[in-house]
Amino acid sequence: MTSAGGGDRWTAADEDAARGVRAGGRSGGRAGRAWSRARAEVGPHRRTVLAVTSVAVPVAVAGTLAAGLPVGLAPATVHLAVVGSALAVIDARTHRLPDALVLPSYPVLALLLGAASFLAPDAGALVRALVGGLTLCCAYFAMALVPAGLGFGDVKLAGLLGAYLGWCGWPELAVGTFAAFVLGGTAAVALLATRRADRRTAIPFGPFMLVGALVGAVHGPGVLGEALLLG
Repeated sequence: MTSAGGGDRWTAADEDAARGVRAGGRSGGRAGRAWSRARAEVGPHRRTVLAVTSVAVPVAVAGTLAAGLPVGLAPATVHLAVVGSALAVIDARTHRLPDALVLPSYPVLALLLGAASFLAPDAGALVRALVGGLTLCCAYFAMALVPAGLGFGDVKLAGLLGAYLGWCGWPELAVGTFAAFVLGGTAAVALLATRRADRRTAIPFGPFMLVGALVGAVHGPGVLGEALLLG
């Protein structure tokens, strides 16, 4: 896990800019306030977020297109890659998935998935997105109720990822969900084995959810097909 310090320092100039954005937010209404809160969350980590985003966006877009997903889905993929990069960095450093980034993504993703359905007609895509988002959100909510379970930030993120993966297809949803736990479990075992963590150490799960979602979107049908054949 990385400490919150790193090389991204929140300077006086950043603070002045944030105050300006907050002032604009007060005059610009709800959208301005949402942008102000999101920028304030990302600001202290901006360099690392930009570095991760510069890799995540092309990898996600190229991977989903190579997997045969429609070009019309690319804007939704870019949005999730950008927001997901910020969330992964912030969660790794602070163990938080800020509402300022997660919650505004719900209406944005809904519009982008709707546009994708219009551009690449799929009668069941939006229904799958709704079912996938609700199912994954409810499943994570149940796990969050268990002592020492997941955080409620993970629950909110699960709804977004479930909707996106559900739009892609049921295999993508199944593999993306499973991959998150495989990746998280593998990392936890590695940290325990190297004594960099113990059983009481909190390990942020958001980054594994996001990488797992990418694995599901790109490799879902192939992985599930092989698993069924082997079974």
